Order: sequence, then structure tokens, then C-alpha cells
Amino acid sequence: ANKHTNLPITQQVVAINQPSTINLYPFLMGNTKMEILILDDNIANTQLTSQILSKILNNYNIPSQIDILNDSRLAINKIIFNKYNIIFLDIKMPFISGIDILRQLKELEYMDGNPITRIFVSTALTDEVDTKEFENIVVLHKPVLYETFEKIILDYLAPESPTEPPFEGVYI
Repeated sequence: ANKHTNLPITQQVVAINQPSTINLYPFLMGNTKMEILILDDNIANTQLTSQILSKILNNYNIPSQIDILNDSRLAINKIIFNKYNIIFLDIKMPFISGIDILRQLKELEYMDGNPITRIFVSTALTDEVDTKEFENIVVLHKPVLYETFEKIILDYLAPESPTEPPFEGVYI
């Protein structure tokens, strides 16, 4: 049985003939490429995450820009003045914690006018994260698997419905 038979005929042809090509620019909020921010004080974590995401995006021919930020003090300006599709935010950082960054974004009503941006917060498996005051935040526990990153990217580009969150994670 062909796993693509439930797709409309044009998507079947694309899926069968070009399995590694996705052309879903309408889901990129008017950006010409997927824009991702990785915010973590650990340089090794940001470099590894960037390499994994770059490989996934390249495998699917998704044009992208990945920004890395290791200083949480610069986060709010970086987020507000850029149109990120996805933000990976570490919870435990010096100077300003990930939770405090989320609180500042909430105060600025950043998510109110920007419902397409998805924020994923990451923490160690043993850490408790209280994000109840925020909507549509997905908690990822480190280490995050390659397959999880791949699912995040693909679910963002092709959500089951535009009103549902595009990732089946732990929404709080």
C-alpha cells in the first residue's frame, strides 16, 4: 500500500517523486525562509542544536536562517525585532531566566499579535518547569532527540489544522 494515496493527486506526485522537498512558504508568516532562534547560555548546546536543525532543514530543502544567542540579556530585543517562526529557549540561564523572558514577552503582548511563533522551552529532565501562566509553550527535556527536532519543523510547516498547535508535545 502506498502511504501517499490519501493525499490529493498533486501532493502524491510531489511526495512520490521528490520525497525530500517541501515547499510550504505560506506557513512562514510572510518570511522567505524559516527563521529560528536558539537561546541558551551554553555555547555547545546552541552549536549542536543549530547543526541538527540545519541538517533537517537542508534535508527537506527548507530555506532557513538560524540565529544563536548565548546572552539572555539581549533576548527581548532580539525576539521583538525579528520575525521568528520557532524559538528554542533554555529555562536556566544566568542574568535573565527563560521564564522571565516569557513573562516579559507576555507583558509586551508579543504572542497576542504573533500567534504563529512557537516557543519551546528546554530544561534538564530532572528540573520542574512551571509554565502554567503561558499558553502554547512546549516543554522539551534535554537531551532533545533528532527526531523530535524533525517533528517540530515538519509539524510547524504542515499543521493538521491552522487552529491547533502544530506539535504534539507537552503543552502547558
